[in-house]
Amino acid sequence: MARTQASAEISAKQGEWHHLEVIIRGTVMTVHLDGNQVVTLDSPGFAHPTKTQFGMTVNGTTIDFDNLKVFATE
Repeated sequence: MARTQASAEISAKQGEWHHLEVIIRGTVMTVHLDGNQVVTLDSPGFAHPTKTQFGMTVNGTTIDFDNLKVFATE
C-alpha cells in the first residue's frame, strides 16, 4: 500500500489562501503548492484505463476551495 500513497507536511494557517496544482500524466501525479513542488507519486493506478474518479482527502480540519478548475491534459 505504501507505493500507492504519498504525503507532504506543509505549513498553512487558517484564513490563508494558497494555489494548489495537481497534475496527473500517465502514471505520475505531481503536486505543487504556491508554485513549489511538494510531492510526486508514480503509481500504475493513475493510468488505469477504467479510472474515472479523482478526489482529495483532508486530514484533521476542513478546507475551503475557490476557483476549482479541472482540465484534461491530452
